Amino acid sequence: MKKNIQDAVADFFLKDRTLREVNSFWHFFLHPKNRDAKEQALFTIWNQIEDHRPGMEKDADRALTKLKHNLTNNKHTRYALSFRIIWKYAAFLLLPILLFATAWEYAIRTKQVETVVLSTSNAMTKSVTLPDGTIVMLNAGSSLTYPKTFLGDDREVTLSGEANFSIFPDKEKPFVVKVSNLRIKALGTKFNVNAYAASKIVTTLEEGSIQIANDRESIIVKPNEQVTYLPGNHGFEATPIDVSVATAWMKGDLIFEETSLSEIFAGIERYHDLTIEVEGVLDDKIKYSVKYNKSETLVQKLEVLCHMTGYISYFFEDEKHVVIVNKKR
Repeated sequence: MKKNIQDAVADFFLKDRTLREVNSFWHFFLHPKNRDAKEQALFTIWNQIEDHRPGMEKDADRALTKLKHNLTNNKHTRYALSFRIIWKYAAFLLLPILLFATAWEYAIRTKQVETVVLSTSNAMTKSVTLPDGTIVMLNAGSSLTYPKTFLGDDREVTLSGEANFSIFPDKEKPFVVKVSNLRIKALGTKFNVNAYAASKIVTTLEEGSIQIANDRESIIVKPNEQVTYLPGNHGFEATPIDVSVATAWMKGDLIFEETSLSEIFAGIERYHDLTIEVEGVLDDKIKYSVKYNKSETLVQKLEVLCHMTGYISYFFEDEKHVVIVNKKR
């Protein structure tokens, strides 16, 4: 690896280069990976130049005289100059400046970037436009961590809870959402991530394409497809879905499909900003599907659950504390 880096740096200064290749080299060279080896390669070139300074001085003088003559007598010559000439003598004349600039660039790239933590309390949602133009709608009881400026090769944020993402397209810098040990990667798309439960992460794609990956496997998700990830099983399960169900919370509705009572109560807690206490043990092996629209009250929601299950009742300790009673105890 070290030899390859030395060869790449040496070739850059000693061979012809197109503008595209020049840009590609600096993208490679200024990346933090293998930093020490790249710096050593640059110093090696400088030492080689020091050993041949007298001869290079004469070559540089002749080259600059010829360059001046060509520019004076042929207005088109400037467009045909060899990158080899430019970079060979830039190495001799400007390498100390490049060394300083490289160190400065590393300092900028490796410094601690200031981060922003956006949080929502229960019973509230919030929308934010990220530095790249991506729009994020954050559901209740959630948090999003993102940098004030996106540096590096991607745009990475960290999510806890639930959010809907409308990604600003940038093919050169993918957008990545970190959730637990998952990385959800997108270029330009719209998707929803529900990660309230530590035991289940649900991603729903509305538009475009995304890749979901952990340290073992990955999956490409299609529009109108929902992927459920169970961290304990390290597996992905993809199913077709009506996207409006996964994004109903953005309109103020609550929809649960094949969901345990514990998860339903947790959703109601976030929605109404209250505490639900359960007396006894709920049977979470049984799954329920229920839809609440924005206009329904807390009492109406609880009454529906009591009727559906047939074995629970409830009472209010106060306006912010509800007790659910398992009548089968």
